[in-house]
Amino acid sequence: PQEEQDSWNSQNGKTKPKQSVSFDRITVREYSMTLGDNPSCSYGPPVQLDWDYDENDSRDVDEFEDARSKERCGNLRFLCINYWDRCKIIQAAGHGERDIKNAERKVNRTRRQRDTTRFFLPVMKVEHVVKSAGRKIKRVVKPEKGTLDNISETCPTALKQ
Repeated sequence: PQEEQDSWNSQNGKTKPKQSVSFDRITVREYSMTLGDNPSCSYGPPVQLDWDYDENDSRDVDEFEDARSKERCGNLRFLCINYWDRCKIIQAAGHGERDIKNAERKVNRTRRQRDTTRFFLPVMKVEHVVKSAGRKIKRVVKPEKGTLDNISETCPTALKQ
């Protein structure tokens, strides 16, 4: 198939250049961590990357990949940070106990809001369908005086926008 495509391109005067990408060296940045706001954190205050970073020397890509594969072999559970370690990281970044408690409150509030949204999602879909049907009825039927009042009495959410 590739030979056929190449001959088709050469017959039509079109040549398709071969494209490739390669990497020679890699530079790794190490970011510091700070108090976060991600509600996906299972318990306690979340952490996130800060804007500050230290840039390491550049290394050969193959050398970097060899070293990295040895670091990450086996279970990836080491990427999870427990509650106490997160608190230490946040305090080392300059945040106090009050900041941590405020962040936990915000995360819990966001989590509750998301749970509420998930709970009412089926109802929201029905409401959307009813509103959409109401708009279509409005376009199709040119209501006479008083007709809209009758429709809005039977289905109050249908015509509200």
